[in-house]
This record gives sequence, structure tokens and C-alpha cells, in this order.
Amino acid sequence: MVSNLKLSRRNFLKATLATGATVALSKYFGDRKFSPTELFSPVEAAEGEGSKIKKVKSICSFCSIGCGYIGVVQDGVFTHTEPWKDHPINQGGMCCKGASIVTVTNNPRRLKWPMKKEGGKWKRISWDEALDEIASKMVEIRNKYGPDAFFFCGLVHGSNEEAYMFRKFAMLWGTNNIDHQARICHSTTVAGLLATYGHGAMTGTTISIEHTKCAFFFGSNAAEAHPVFMQRVFNARDKNGAKIIVADPRFTRTASFADLFLQFRPGSDIALLYGIIHEIFKNGWEDEEYLKDRTYGWEKLKEVVQAYPPEVVEDITWVPAEKIREAARIMAENRPVAVIWSMGATQHSTGTYIIRTLAALSLVLGSQGHWGGGCIPIRGHDNVQGVTDLCVLSHFLPGYYSVKSEKSWQWYAKVFTESGKRGLTSGSITFDELKARFDVIKDGPLKGKSLMTMPGFTVSNWYQGVLRKPIEEIDQNCNIKVAFFWGEAMSSIKEIAKQKEAFEKLDMLVIVDPYPTAASALPERSDGIYLLPAATRQEGSGSVTTTGREWQWRDPVIEPQWESKTDFEIFKLLAKKIDEKMGKPFMYPFFDYKTIED
Repeated sequence: MVSNLKLSRRNFLKATLATGATVALSKYFGDRKFSPTELFSPVEAAEGEGSKIKKVKSICSFCSIGCGYIGVVQDGVFTHTEPWKDHPINQGGMCCKGASIVTVTNNPRRLKWPMKKEGGKWKRISWDEALDEIASKMVEIRNKYGPDAFFFCGLVHGSNEEAYMFRKFAMLWGTNNIDHQARICHSTTVAGLLATYGHGAMTGTTISIEHTKCAFFFGSNAAEAHPVFMQRVFNARDKNGAKIIVADPRFTRTASFADLFLQFRPGSDIALLYGIIHEIFKNGWEDEEYLKDRTYGWEKLKEVVQAYPPEVVEDITWVPAEKIREAARIMAENRPVAVIWSMGATQHSTGTYIIRTLAALSLVLGSQGHWGGGCIPIRGHDNVQGVTDLCVLSHFLPGYYSVKSEKSWQWYAKVFTESGKRGLTSGSITFDELKARFDVIKDGPLKGKSLMTMPGFTVSNWYQGVLRKPIEEIDQNCNIKVAFFWGEAMSSIKEIAKQKEAFEKLDMLVIVDPYPTAASALPERSDGIYLLPAATRQEGSGSVTTTGREWQWRDPVIEPQWESKTDFEIFKLLAKKIDEKMGKPFMYPFFDYKTIED
């Protein structure tokens, strides 16, 4: 009976994706039948001459498209990859980044064992020694200064389960000082689309793009950054006659394939979009029925863009007026239109407004909600969408629950306790007990306010928590004394000089990464830095979310190499060691999962 069916998360993800894949692939492979077992089960191991060969189906860890590949392991060594021809997203294709995934795992420059900087020199230590010293310092600092003396950053390449554990770790530690790389890359996408749709992510998928009639790239160089996605656009062009329009200040490789290229002046993004929308309204090309039935305030947009005829926009953007008219005509005659963007659109002081205007263009054309149309913000990192959804963020709890509402925290106190009741963990906590773990502002205009309901420091401004005066200049009682950079490239953050100063003022810096990073080399200090070797994505398991929000389960191709450990295991070990130092069950009961599927 159905009621007796037991389905693990891993098998559920495989089955649901396989079902969708069967339908999608049927359009491209005729009558050939696909089953979940055929699509997603590991390939059978094969015996070679004098060697053992294992082949494992897994998911690429470079970008957010979510390509599948087959990893080949010979005598315990990850030797190469083979095409996963039936994978619904890439159908066996791989870009040069994905093809080089073996070198990430086997690279001799990897961090092979825990290390600490002592007396100006790096010293190899054991995992037990490293975690013992880190946990001791964490408890000492927390007891002396409070939980907000910590900043947790990163895990953008982690699985969804590990991202949840990371945010949960900060919640139970008693701070909202946690963030990750999406704050810099697509935070304006989330803000802009949330304000427009109430939904801060892509409204289509990589697979759906093959059904577009017009691909409008705005600040996206997919031909280089997301080649598998670009191949889908080429399929749409070759099979459906889809048009390609590219708007970019640079003549990119993607622009070289365009039917129309709009090379605009940097910073004039919104003016260019207003000019296109102006032409659509002027010629009656808008989907008026769609706008009346499904939108609010479009009349105001129509009024605003009247001030941006093509000739005015040409003066602002340097794009010839006739090209602006041509762009509007191509979009109007070829619907649905996929409005596609990446970092070129988001990383501006006006980024949120650029995204809102791109979303408005999609609505005016009536392309939103149509297969092959809608808004397509292409994410960068492997699981950055999933890590964002699980909210490794200073202002949200997992699932986009605002930290500002006590109801969010009440809900998660119940979630943590329910996990204990179900035997997934052994933890139990009430809302009042959880709130007691957070500090209260002790002075100034916010005196008496709980830091539980205040957003913490972010990737972009974490160093201010180290360098500025508590209460007077930052809204917490103490400076940040300890920072964890967990798979985070600090070199992508602004103000390198201030970061360097902050690194040098910390009492302890912990870096968890498969490689030694810039954060380990930048600060001029003789001690207080720990390096913990994390396993690569090819050595761990867990679910990952593509840029189009498809969930997939990633199986490990190989066991963690050298002395590296998965993030899942590191969280558990650190939580256990903290409790040993505290002399009471404080963290570990909430992290004693038996498997990552729990």
C-alpha cells in the first residue's frame, strides 16, 4: 500500500527529477523510454584488466546549471569523467570547466590536513587538536564578549543540507552574523523580483529555454560563463527560429551570435530598457489583457516611459534609435521572450531597479508564466540558489522567514524540537530558551532590543564589525573577534585593505576550504589562523539546486582525499567539541544526525 511506502530524500529527488526528465526528453529522443533507475542509478562497476573500475553518476560543481556527468574511479583514484548522455539538463555535454573537474579533486595544491599558524610559520596538526583549540577559543570568546563576537561566512558550494546546518549553527550559537556570496552577486535579483513578483528567483528553467522565440541577454555572457545553457539557446534558434538579442557595454562572445547587438553606455541600463518599453507601448505591442488581468500599476509605467522615446534614449545610452525600435519589434513579433541576465545587470548601485525594469519588460510582453519565456537570472556558483533558499543570510532564516519577526523564531524552535521528537536529532528547545541565547543591546537608542530580531553583518560589511566602535557605530555590544570563512573567496569582496586590517585584529580566523585561500595569506599576523581541509563536492553527497530551482541529489564519486572531511562531518565534530568545552549539551544535540539525509 502507498501508506507503507518509505522513500528517502535522495530517492524522492531522483524519482521526481526523473519523472520530469522522462517527459522532457521524450520530445528529443522520440519513443525511447526512460526510467528513474536508468537515469539516476550509479553505473555498474566494471572489472578491468588487473584493476577495479567504478563509475558514478553525479552533478558538476562549477556553475549553477546543474549538469550531470559520470565519474570514473580506477583503483580508488578519480581518473576522468564520461558523458551522462541521458541527463535531462546537459544531455552529455560539458563545458571546459566541467571537463576539468578531476583536477579540482586531485590537485596536489589542495589543503591536505589541518594546519595552524604559530610563531609566523604554518604547522601541521591533527583534526582533534585543531577542533579542540578552535572550540576552546570559541567558548572563551563567547563567555567574555557574547555570541555576536562571531561572524560566519560562506558555504556557497555546500549542499542544501549543509547550508541548513550552517544557518542552524548560527541560530543556536545566538547570532545573525552569517552571510554568503549571493549578497554580492544576485542579491539585487532577489530584492528586485521579490518586490515585483514576491518570488526572488528564476521563473523558467534551463530546459524551458529551448522553447523561447526570443532570447534577450542583458549583462550576461552565457556563451563563456554558461555554455550548456547557451547550447539550449542555439537549439531554440535552430529548431524554432528563435531570435537572439544581446545588450552589453562589451562585445562579448555571446554578442557575436546575436541577431541584434545593443552596445550601450555603462550605467545607462534603465534608460535603454525604458526606451524599449516605450516603443512597445507606442505601437500597441503590449499584452494588454495580461496586464489588466495579472498586474497592478502598469498604467504608471506606461506614463513614465513616455519620457524615453528612442531619440532621447540614444542620447543617454549611445545606442542608435533605430536599433532600440528594432529590439522592441523583434520582441513583439517573437513571443514568448526570455529575459536573461547575470552579473552585468545586478552589480550596480541601482541593481535592484534594473532587475525590476527587466521584470516589467517581461510582464509588458506577457511572457511571464509561459514555457520558454519569463525572467531568467542565471546564477553563478554551483548551489548558490539552494544556499540562498536555505538562507545562509543575515536577514533571513531558512525558507525566507524574516529574522525581524519573533514568529519566525517560534516556528524554528518548534522545527528543532520536532526533529528531536522524530529521532533525526536528540535536541529540544523552546522559543524562550532560543531567545535567551541572543544578546540584548545594553546601551544607546536601541537599549533593551534583542539582537535575535536584528539582521547581522553581511559579506559586504563584516569588517566594520571588527573595526568600528560597538553601540556608537555598530548595533551590537562588542566587536567581532572570531571569523569563519567557510568556502568563501574574500578576494571577491570590496575594501581589501579594510579586510586585511580586520583579519589582523581578530582573535581567531578559521578557514574551511579544500584549498588555502587568499584569506590565509593576506593578514600579516604570526598566529591565530587555522586551516581546515574540507572535502570537494566530488567527495560528498547531498541535494543541490540549479539556477532554475530543480533539485538534484549529488552522489560522491570518491571518498574524501588525504585528511579532508565533508562539511557535514565538520559541523558535527565542531558542535560536539564545543559541548565538551562548555561542559553541557548546548550545540551537539541539534547536530547529531546519523546521515546527511536526516
